[in-house]
Amino acid sequence: MRAIVRSYVDTPDGQIHLRRQGSGKPVLLLHQSPSSGAMWDPVMPHLALAGFDAIALDLPGHGNSYRPKQPPSVADYADSVIALMDALGIKQADLLGHHTGALVAAQIAAQYSARVRRLALWGLALYVEALRESSERMKNEPPPAYDDAGAALVAFWERQRQLAGDAYSQELGVRAMVEMLQTGSARPWGHWAGQRCDRAGIIAKVPHPTLVLGGQRDPLWPGIEAAASLFRNGQFQVIENGGLYVTDERPEEFARLVVKFLDA
Repeated sequence: MRAIVRSYVDTPDGQIHLRRQGSGKPVLLLHQSPSSGAMWDPVMPHLALAGFDAIALDLPGHGNSYRPKQPPSVADYADSVIALMDALGIKQADLLGHHTGALVAAQIAAQYSARVRRLALWGLALYVEALRESSERMKNEPPPAYDDAGAALVAFWERQRQLAGDAYSQELGVRAMVEMLQTGSARPWGHWAGQRCDRAGIIAKVPHPTLVLGGQRDPLWPGIEAAASLFRNGQFQVIENGGLYVTDERPEEFARLVVKFLDA
């Protein structure tokens, strides 16, 4: 099987960087924030072996894609993904999203229904009472400020190690740090977009078959099943003890569940 190939695609607003592996049915992989398409590397070979053309893009302001002139909305991110599909000549695709990417996938399905076949979404949550503090923190997250001692970098590193738990490795920590640094001052933009939209309203407009996945170690776990219940044609699947870095922790199990749903 051919290895992951990286390239850039021209869109009206700028170049979008992507990773691609496999051939067959297109599935677009949308990452969390402040991550990039690199988070999907452990999963892509499994999707490719299952007969999918796996395309993991860097959303604008993330990874190696262009940076918008101002903080995007969730709808703006959706527009950029459609522009990528147009540039690649993809009329319809499955969508696989994680956290911010899952919300963007739902927006695409709600706004551009004919361009989507099915959705598989990890960690899409409603911000229920138990998540109110988290919601306020992300809604008001300031741009990063780096002092000479690198305190902000140390704090980020320690936070990712805590979130990864037993799945932590230096390779994962370095990748997460690099991805975060690539966003520069735009680091909170994805979180701002996610907190300043009507999540329930977006979900309610999605008519497509949707698989919502979650795990008890995901920081948004308290609100994931609540979000799943709002999809008109949705189902909820738990990966026992799955965490934020589920694509690193359990790539084979994750891909198996996604493939089973997309092939149904």
